[in-house]
Amino acid sequence: MNKSFANFLSVLAHPVFINLLCLYTLFFLYPPLKLGLPQRVQLFYISFIFISTGVVPILVVFVMRIMGKIKSIRMEDSDDRKVPYLVTLSLYVFNFYNLAQSATTHPIILRYLIACSLILAIVLFINFIDKISIHLATLGAFVGLIAGLGIMGFA
Repeated sequence: MNKSFANFLSVLAHPVFINLLCLYTLFFLYPPLKLGLPQRVQLFYISFIFISTGVVPILVVFVMRIMGKIKSIRMEDSDDRKVPYLVTLSLYVFNFYNLAQSATTHPIILRYLIACSLILAIVLFINFIDKISIHLATLGAFVGLIAGLGIMGFA
């Protein structure tokens, strides 16, 4: 495979973008989630989760690279991935805890955050043993989301 094409696919399937795609898909394909929620509230949920679990970890990676804690922002070494995974996992748990405090948060959003946390915890655990592709794990989560919505009759 052409290296530039592979890099393009890697960026396109980056976990940050798949997470954003999952959030939009959840709001688009799960009508009960949209009922009674103004569009600005939907945008708040998507933005809040995306910024905290996508943008912040990317900033952590850049800071770690600048400080020389990781060799490359591509994080090809499994040791380079541990701190970003742990930070992202902590942010998913933080989001779950904070959004669970609100009576207006739909349970499907909380389930989504739990699922993401579990997937990331498993990937982090496997990362201690062997290098694993978080890109494929998040794509699998996206397929699981679509399948789950299809089984519930909403996709």
